[in-house]
Amino acid sequence: MLLLNADDIGIYAVLGVFILGVAMPRGLVARELQHKLEPMTTNFLLPLFFVYSGLNTRIGLVNTPVLWGITLVIILAACLGKGVAYWAVARWKRRTPARCAGDWRPDELLGNRLKAYVVPLEGNGLNVEDVEMHCGQRLPRYMVPESIELRDSVPKTSSGKVDRPQLARLARAGS
Repeated sequence: MLLLNADDIGIYAVLGVFILGVAMPRGLVARELQHKLEPMTTNFLLPLFFVYSGLNTRIGLVNTPVLWGITLVIILAACLGKGVAYWAVARWKRRTPARCAGDWRPDELLGNRLKAYVVPLEGNGLNVEDVEMHCGQRLPRYMVPESIELRDSVPKTSSGKVDRPQLARLARAGS
């Protein structure tokens, strides 16, 4: 029987990080470390990991129809599983109190500030304080909007997505 260590199968670094995460104490120290390290981790190290993993992927090893079939089944299961799971939870919980959009506003001192535009769904009684509390509890500090504006609607493109240039013009006009 062939035994491989973690280094041989390329998970040594990932396993080391996992063990560090398990050993990390909970509480204030962990939260402060998370707030300080999360921007560097998500903006630099995570993309670097995916580039490194992608460059080390040897797709040429998937060289038979059976292996291609297994690969496609795995990709299809992952995509469907994610989509169906999100859909099922959304239908089960029905917990979407609002539609949101954000825009960066210029600031002389800080460079940019995040402003959130929130469109509450009918009859849910959502207010700015609720949104601030929700964001403060669930987002890192650097992602919490500086200001929140409740609106009846946000501008949309012909495909139904938020029209960010129009939203920026509205923000400048409202300043």
